[in-house]
Amino acid sequence: IRNALPALSSVVPKHVYENGKIEDNPANNAPVGTGPFKFAEYKAGQYYRLTRNDAYWGKDEPYLDEIVYQVLPDRTSAAAALEAEEIQLAAFSAVPLADLDRISKVPGLKVITKGYEGLTYQLVVEINHRRKELADLKVRQAIAHAIDKDFVVKTIFLGYAATATGPVPKNDPQFYTADVPTYPFDVAKANALL
Repeated sequence: IRNALPALSSVVPKHVYENGKIEDNPANNAPVGTGPFKFAEYKAGQYYRLTRNDAYWGKDEPYLDEIVYQVLPDRTSAAAALEAEEIQLAAFSAVPLADLDRISKVPGLKVITKGYEGLTYQLVVEINHRRKELADLKVRQAIAHAIDKDFVVKTIFLGYAATATGPVPKNDPQFYTADVPTYPFDVAKANALL
């Protein structure tokens, strides 16, 4: 499960993985960790349980004795589990965006849109420049003008997104610059370029 165990800070130790096939190694279901929690138990298709790592370097950390990551069949199940108080957190957009407005009105639940800026998810149009048609700069500019980014933000992401100016997120001041060409949505200009 992608991003299932971020609190574990899993490592791949040579002495555990140097013999045999990596995919057949029993340690795949009992990861070795260096973070604030250590692996305790895994029930296939049900949950992962982590317990406090008393040898963790952070003084008086972690603050919890254990974390249980439930394996849910889909994002709608995460929304239902939150509302039923079966889980306390659904991170990394685990809940359908269409459910967030309803969930935000449930007493005791809060929808938080801040805190994941370092894990920015971006939709990127990747163009194969080796194709004759796409090697032409004007064709690529036309494609850029034909994408209604505001529509994508408002309709697909229901306002829980922001338009980007390129592949580097705005919240990364070390590498981000707004000083790049922009291509506002303009079908007439896209057609003229073509």
